[in-house]
Amino acid sequence: MQTIEADRVRLRTRSLVLAIIAVVAISSLIVLTPAARASSGVLSPPHTDAGSDTDGNGLFEYLVISVHVSVTTPGGFIVMIQLYNGAGTTFIVQGNKIVNLQTGTNVVDVRLSGPAIWRSGFDGPYQAQIVLFNNTFAFMGFGLHTTAAYLAIGFEPVPARFLPPHSDRGVDTDGDGRFDYLAVDASVSVARAGTYTVSGVLRDNPPVSVIATATNTSRLAVGASTVRLVFSATDIRVAGRNGPYEANLTLATSTGVQIDTGTHVTGTYFLSDFDPLNAAFAPPHASYVVDLDGDGFNDYLVVNAFVTVTDPGMYSVSGDIAFVGLTSTWRGYLPAGPQSVRLDFLGWDLFNRGINGPYTLNLTLSDARFRVIDRDVHTTAAYRAVDFEPSPPARWIPPFVSRGRDDQGDGLFDYLAVNTTVNADRHGSFTWSMELWDATFTTYVGIASGQFQLSTGRNPEQLLFPGITIAGRGINGPYGVRLHLYDPEGRQVDLQSFTTGPFPSTAFEGRPGRLTPPYFDLGVDRDGDSRLDVIAVDVPVTVTRAATFLVGGGLLDSTLSLVASVQTFVDLRPGLSTVRLNFSAADAFRSGQEGAFYGFLGLSVLKGGNVLPIDNDQFITRNYTAAPFDQGIPVRIYGHARAAVTGAPLEDIGVIAYAPATRLQRQAITDASGYFEIPLPPGDYYVFADGPSENAADVHRTILTDSVVDFSLEPPAPNTLTADVSFSRGFHVRGGLRPHAILPRRGLRERGRDVEPVRTRPTPELR
Repeated sequence: MQTIEADRVRLRTRSLVLAIIAVVAISSLIVLTPAARASSGVLSPPHTDAGSDTDGNGLFEYLVISVHVSVTTPGGFIVMIQLYNGAGTTFIVQGNKIVNLQTGTNVVDVRLSGPAIWRSGFDGPYQAQIVLFNNTFAFMGFGLHTTAAYLAIGFEPVPARFLPPHSDRGVDTDGDGRFDYLAVDASVSVARAGTYTVSGVLRDNPPVSVIATATNTSRLAVGASTVRLVFSATDIRVAGRNGPYEANLTLATSTGVQIDTGTHVTGTYFLSDFDPLNAAFAPPHASYVVDLDGDGFNDYLVVNAFVTVTDPGMYSVSGDIAFVGLTSTWRGYLPAGPQSVRLDFLGWDLFNRGINGPYTLNLTLSDARFRVIDRDVHTTAAYRAVDFEPSPPARWIPPFVSRGRDDQGDGLFDYLAVNTTVNADRHGSFTWSMELWDATFTTYVGIASGQFQLSTGRNPEQLLFPGITIAGRGINGPYGVRLHLYDPEGRQVDLQSFTTGPFPSTAFEGRPGRLTPPYFDLGVDRDGDSRLDVIAVDVPVTVTRAATFLVGGGLLDSTLSLVASVQTFVDLRPGLSTVRLNFSAADAFRSGQEGAFYGFLGLSVLKGGNVLPIDNDQFITRNYTAAPFDQGIPVRIYGHARAAVTGAPLEDIGVIAYAPATRLQRQAITDASGYFEIPLPPGDYYVFADGPSENAADVHRTILTDSVVDFSLEPPAPNTLTADVSFSRGFHVRGGLRPHAILPRRGLRERGRDVEPVRTRPTPELR
């Protein structure tokens, strides 16, 4: 029986390990390092354990398991421990450590959270399941360790917990008698000062539907604290549910570990208590057809959707002809007042569908956060499908001629060039994409894309596919090619396929550079305060051809969470060059585990305006301790973002704090009250604020204590178009027109005489 249980444990642990490896490999998009560079070693029991009381209060913050590892090939290792109750049936907590080890016997101390053991309520002895990996994630060994006897109450309790009852109230920020948001004040009892996150999900009562979510990350002092969650009136209005509401609360540490949950039922609220939505449809809407070239076929079905806006900002309007299967979407800035939004449906699409009108459109209006704030229906006049344009606005014209293009004269092709012709019914900016496959269209090689300005009529064009991608894939031609063509609104208007002539992949230029390990890392003090700010990694790159490269990477801590990332463009000449990447260390030790970090690197080259990946690798840093990187007690910047014109709070404004010296970047998003808060180490920061409906603003501040940074954001300046518009004879507009947002009559001429004014795209289209 004991053997069977051990096999089950091994199977369960190995399944977890395989899942973690898959997640890491996919998220970092790397290729595992060759076995020639792999470290090797085995677990060497017996292992030992002890409680760790870091603050001298008699309670253990950690259970430390000292794992003995015998190393034959030095390098990086990953030790993973899962702690179970004594019977091995109930999981309690997991701890990992990334570490660099030397040849011989090594002791690796892995910390397991004391509060997690306290929460479990299980007394020891505990069963620890230990897994060892090398620096290529190869499995090195599995072992079981039974700890000494501990009492669950001998470990540190959770550092904070909810302390109900909580409270709630509606808040009216502009004095109009209606609530701008619903505030839920969560009571928290804090035993250890630190940064905590309170999150809430607002539901109807009894809970069926999710109405809104809110999050507040704050630095809390020891004692009782109140953390406010702000639920937007817009979300409540969109949900269409009266209160009382149920708020499901969670409390988490700065590392994202959930330490408590709670529930609060609000008082009674009615939808009418909250601010109305910021925009709404204003029917009746208008629709008509347009024949641009006077050939008797309608090039477009145009629907003008009318919207009344009370709060200017970014909005989206979509129209869906459901039974035809066509959708048109507009997105842009709408000022306050009555507005018109034009939705275009290609006549060619309607012709191909073969369905006669009238057409019923389902209209949706969405705000800057893509929340649907209104719906409406519009029915067009009766149109026949055969009256719409039978050909697309632009199309590929064979033949397609492919050849290699050598721009550098080195005998290798920089591009696979495809020469073709595009026939356009009218001028405009069109987009193309080229998929490259093997000759049977079964093995994918890659994709390239671009834009071109087309004139009315036939346009000779050359499309380019990077040779670096072909050489890197190592697939010989002939190649199967799929050419996609898209109109200025992004709708596909043509698709053609063909097969190229024979090309060996070696005829194309190879990658101009490669990562060249080993990599060197060290802690660096960049601002002269005698504290280390960054982990600097020197990345050697061997260059065979001068080019502009993008070198980047990231560091993962022992929890396999990303703690820092960076990238930089560099111009490199042929030869061996070293590129330094400075990774901010501000969050490096937030897991409480010291040791090494898992790093991943990527190398790309800038080619024809595109960034093409050409190499990647992984490594494990040297071992680090937290003390030299200690930035002191964190401070915070906090404040509000408000509209400059009205003073109204601005929701969903992105606020970023960036320290050039330490490469630290932290960000927050304002809640419905316009409030934000960012905990960070003291230092010099540039603070930026930007939103989809506002112009960006920035300040530079030296932050040594808690500091207020408020933003007053301006709306975008209106765009003004002044021009004369002339239409050639034969231009026709048919259908109902509602006077609104029109050009002056003097701006419309047909060979010298006035014609009826027609609406143009609203000004926001020109932003």
